[in-house]
Amino acid sequence: MILLPANPLSLHTAKTHKPWREPIPLRNVLRLLFLLCFLPFHFPVQAAVSTLTQGYFIFSSENSPPAEELGRWNPVTLPDNWNISHPGQGGTGWYRFTFFLDHPSHDLWGIYLPRLSANAEVFANGVLVGSGGRLIEPISLNSFRPLLFSIPGGLLHPGNNIISIAILGYPNEMSGLENVQIGLATELTPRYERRSMFEVTAPITVCVLNISLSLGLFLLWKHHRAEPLYLMLALGSLCSGIYTSSFFLTEVPVQHSLWLWFIYTLAMGFSYIILLIIHRFVRVEHPLLERWAGAYTLIIPFLIAWTGPAYYLKLFGYMGASYALISPYLFYLVIRHRNTGHRIESLLLLLVLSVLAGIGVHDLDQMIFPHRHLPNYYAYWAASSMGLVITFLVILRFDRTLNRYILLNSNLNQQIEEKSQALASSYEERHALLTHNALLDERERILRDLHDGLGGYLISALALIDRMPQTTHALQKTLRTALDDLRLMVDSIDDKNGDLSLLIASVRERLDLAMDACNITLHWQVTAPPQLPNPSPSRHVQLIRMIQEIFNNVAKHSQAHHVNFILTDSFLEIRDDGIGFDPLSLKTGRGLTNLRRRAAELGLILTLRSGNHGTLIRLEWGNSGRRTAPALTYPQVWAVEYWSGQAGTGVQKQVK
Repeated sequence: MILLPANPLSLHTAKTHKPWREPIPLRNVLRLLFLLCFLPFHFPVQAAVSTLTQGYFIFSSENSPPAEELGRWNPVTLPDNWNISHPGQGGTGWYRFTFFLDHPSHDLWGIYLPRLSANAEVFANGVLVGSGGRLIEPISLNSFRPLLFSIPGGLLHPGNNIISIAILGYPNEMSGLENVQIGLATELTPRYERRSMFEVTAPITVCVLNISLSLGLFLLWKHHRAEPLYLMLALGSLCSGIYTSSFFLTEVPVQHSLWLWFIYTLAMGFSYIILLIIHRFVRVEHPLLERWAGAYTLIIPFLIAWTGPAYYLKLFGYMGASYALISPYLFYLVIRHRNTGHRIESLLLLLVLSVLAGIGVHDLDQMIFPHRHLPNYYAYWAASSMGLVITFLVILRFDRTLNRYILLNSNLNQQIEEKSQALASSYEERHALLTHNALLDERERILRDLHDGLGGYLISALALIDRMPQTTHALQKTLRTALDDLRLMVDSIDDKNGDLSLLIASVRERLDLAMDACNITLHWQVTAPPQLPNPSPSRHVQLIRMIQEIFNNVAKHSQAHHVNFILTDSFLEIRDDGIGFDPLSLKTGRGLTNLRRRAAELGLILTLRSGNHGTLIRLEWGNSGRRTAPALTYPQVWAVEYWSGQAGTGVQKQVK
């Protein structure tokens, strides 16, 4: 198939004339055959796409292509910018093109419009094949995006085909049509997708990033209201994000003129916020300049709105040019800031200001001065670069502030530590002395109370009982036991240095008397001072209670003749030569239960072995680890119990 752009007013076929032919040398024929053989392998043949640039144009409010009246249609060459070809005019303009198809086709065709303003409808041979949306207010906006419409192959016929395109445009807004491409849909779709990626997808991405950045900066400002820079950055990102949305939004709920005024007002507000941001970053205060620039940014857009929509584009362009006049001032501030030592910040600000200045000059040129081609605006790239640089600068400033804060804290902590060490040492000594004196006073008071009070009563009671008959022997024994226990308590409280050996030694005499009363010989062996973990009077009393409980059981139940008491730095061992018992066959008494509980509370390892020739009980502590008691010489061992010292845990075995 061959696509030939044609003049719609000259559809007749031109006469052909036979040219004079020269003889063709054989060498040239061979060269041609060689190229025909190898050329297809190196240059793949692509489907043809025709670009229509020559046609006719007419302003008409009709909803369908106007009739072909030669006197009303004017020749047009694309690209067509109405600010040049039809200054001050707007409305619905119709373009008419003709192309030639050499044979019928049933493939899917397409019409591709790379750029237009502001909306379009496309007709093929008088049949509507595609529309960009509403052509009445509020219109659908397609000024910054390409359009692709499909044409069924059956709608086209061999010969001349008429393509009619209706463009809705506005006066002095650079309305018009860039060019028209027609061909197979498979050829036009990649072109449309590539352009859409840059003119639709990219603005969407930039808009989302700017809006997200604005929300993050606003939340940051809420937590740091003393720093207005975050609020300015949030407002700047918000303005640039909403402005960027105009490049991809097609449906807006307001009239085109109001939307245009709103978008350009945001762009001017973004320029003003850039001034504020630069002032804050370089730490320069010019309140008078900021107030005048703020009033200018607020008042001028309303004056432009009063002039009418036909002047919006050019007047906002002049307003943007006035902001461009302060660019040298901003560059000067950043360069001066670089001399203060903030090289990275200054270089990044210079880079983003250069990008903003370059893109701003390009877009202002497109707004103020009409060109043959329809304008391409790149302000959203400037907004994205500004957002990225500002984000990096905020992170950089946070990092610098955090490092400074850490350094100051480190120095301050070091100074405080140095200054407080001297005070702390004296305070600690004084506090320790006061605490020690208070403990001594309290111990003395308790000792006096116990000795003069309860001790006196017990001694008096014993003296009275001594004068009574022998029937009071049991009561006398009980009172003596109570008195011994009271003395134990007094000794434990008076244990000022925490020496467990002295406390155990004070109990020895009482144990000797108790064993003598039962005709049991006590063999006492202390090889080293005991090192009970976490020593304290209360823990010492607990251990003494366990020793008393063991000796009480020996006196009551063992029927032994000898009992050995062995004390080292890491364990205590008590063994007798009595009749023994089987702990697994008897009900556990309160004495054995108390031993287990106290061992668990003290964190001791309790080992119990009993046989028909005696019983051994060992208490282990410290870093001695798990020790195995020496094997008994008795012929049979009934039971062995291990208790780890943790409340409620233990291992119990029976050895047969």
